[in-house]
Amino acid sequence: MRWTAMAFPTGDPLTSVIGIEKGMPGQTRLNQKFTYKVLVTNLTTNTLENVVLYEDFDQKLEYYSSTPAASTGGGRFSWMLGTMAPRETKNILVSATPTAEGTVGSCASVTYATAFCANVPVVSPKLKVVKSGPAEVVRCDEIVYNIEVSNVGTGAISNVKVTDTLARGMTTVEGRNVFETLVGTLEAGQTKRYSYRAKAESKGKFESRVTATGDDDLKAESALVSVTVREPALKITRAGPKESFVSVPMTYEITVTDTGDTAAVDTVLEEAIPTGALLINASDSATATAGKVVWKLGTLAVGASKKVTMTLRGDQPVSLHSVATARAYCAEAATAAADTLVRGIPAILLEVVDLSDPIRVGENVTYQITVTNQGSATDHNIRLVCTLEENQQFVSVSGATSGSAANGVITLQPLAQLAPKAVAVWTVTVKNVTPGDVRFKVSMQSDNITRSVDETEATNVWR
Repeated sequence: MRWTAMAFPTGDPLTSVIGIEKGMPGQTRLNQKFTYKVLVTNLTTNTLENVVLYEDFDQKLEYYSSTPAASTGGGRFSWMLGTMAPRETKNILVSATPTAEGTVGSCASVTYATAFCANVPVVSPKLKVVKSGPAEVVRCDEIVYNIEVSNVGTGAISNVKVTDTLARGMTTVEGRNVFETLVGTLEAGQTKRYSYRAKAESKGKFESRVTATGDDDLKAESALVSVTVREPALKITRAGPKESFVSVPMTYEITVTDTGDTAAVDTVLEEAIPTGALLINASDSATATAGKVVWKLGTLAVGASKKVTMTLRGDQPVSLHSVATARAYCAEAATAAADTLVRGIPAILLEVVDLSDPIRVGENVTYQITVTNQGSATDHNIRLVCTLEENQQFVSVSGATSGSAANGVITLQPLAQLAPKAVAVWTVTVKNVTPGDVRFKVSMQSDNITRSVDETEATNVWR
């Protein structure tokens, strides 16, 4: 059927609630059924409840049927359209039969109910804070702590603040014992992250937790976070001679041990070469610069030791004082001293020569006696005794000390001392009275030489 007439609602469509459109045919015949349609539209953005369309027919028009079916009562027809969503349109097709000539028609009206609601969001914000950091560090290391504060609920939290009170003996690198920061507002599901650096004053175990607070008495605490602070400790032991002698090599053993509770990293041992000593050698690829010996020992595990050796020599009598120092990362320096007395040794050389050989009977022969201290210490009370054979007669003596003769024995006065490298000389003149092969004997003793040193010089006497 082609519609030729439409009816529209009155009023402004922008401010109306329900619009009704009705389409009628251009004409119809008496007593012949015709069909028209009614469109009902929710013009608003709200949902309408209990919508009811009413149709009132004039006396010349008789209702026949409709889709959907109508309800009757009180001489009018109604359609229960129920709930209509925003902008929804519902269609009704109505069939009727005219019973008289002229113009026939029907009037449509509508009723509805609408609810005006006010809503308030119900939220449940919730704070969560997590603190993390290393489980173990060396005392000199900085301790980096990370903090995450979150709103794991619904709705924003205002004036959020994070506070972390450090354990006794620990501070931030700036010297404070509390880390605080103002977070501000945390929206639902939002997380903010912070970090700070701390340090420990000594080794030990340190525990702390962080607290987050916000408006409306909201509060959260992290789990307890623990860090163990460890520290290496060095100990030096050494072994070496308490006494030695000039030019005799002296070997020292130096042992470094880590007695702490963590490894000693970059361990270095140094020993100053004492004044009066000469370095002969050093073990373990040591280097000698600026008057000291340096060993790079690397990393010492807890309880581990490293032993090195050093050999010195003293070229003169001296008291040697040496100090070894060990250092490592984050370990206090350890020192150990040693003292060695380097003594000198007297070494007396006795030499006797005749200045002429052979000689004639009746002539004098001069013997030169030379005493040399080849050692490194002064010798004292040097005593010389010369023994003549029967065919020899004493004539004279001169030199470092005087002397006297009796019964074929020449006794020289003791020489009080003879310094290292010093030389003392005597000359003894004797007369040979008979020919032959004679022996001139010299015996020497001193405070250092308790067993006699004997030297004999042969002289040929001829006629």
